Amino acid sequence: MPPQNNPTEDASSKLNKINVMVVDGSAKAGELIKSILSQLGFKNVFLANDGFQGVKMMSNARIDMIFSDWDLFILGKNSANDDIAREEPKPLSGPMFIKRLRVSPSSPNPFVPVIMLLNKASEKEVAEARDAGVNEIVLKPFSADDLCKKIIRIIDHPRPFITAETYKGPCRRISKSTPPNNVDRRKREVRIFRHGEKQL
Repeated sequence: MPPQNNPTEDASSKLNKINVMVVDGSAKAGELIKSILSQLGFKNVFLANDGFQGVKMMSNARIDMIFSDWDLFILGKNSANDDIAREEPKPLSGPMFIKRLRVSPSSPNPFVPVIMLLNKASEKEVAEARDAGVNEIVLKPFSADDLCKKIIRIIDHPRPFITAETYKGPCRRISKSTPPNNVDRRKREVRIFRHGEKQL
């Protein structure tokens, strides 16, 4: 019988080449997530305390994947060309940060894969995160294995990127079932992009 591959070892060989960023308003929580990611094999983990700092980091370094908490603050000065920045510190949900990252003309990388960290799996919050353009959702508390499964799904099975009038992000359709009446109405209004700029 041939030796079976260890999924964790196979994952580590891929993860150590990826730059990731953790966006979390709690320094303690951010360090904890960074520690878990290091255990999985990530060597380059950037920490951001708010959305503005995260965008600034992305402008100065190649970020291949983002882990964003649900509750964030966003800081910065007003700019006519940057609807991500704000004049004063204001509470801003993680989904809103991700949505602006997706649609802002000045976004450093609107196609970057995003994993959202949630405290609870309410239908409303899950729907809001999906509509913002996140790739995957992880519930707290989570284990290294929970994160690893989501990460590998993004790397090995990337979803097509959708640009439509009301949505920009990874395809939200996970089910392989046939569309209603065998007609996919989105084809008339969207352009589908494979993840060409930042292949993981």
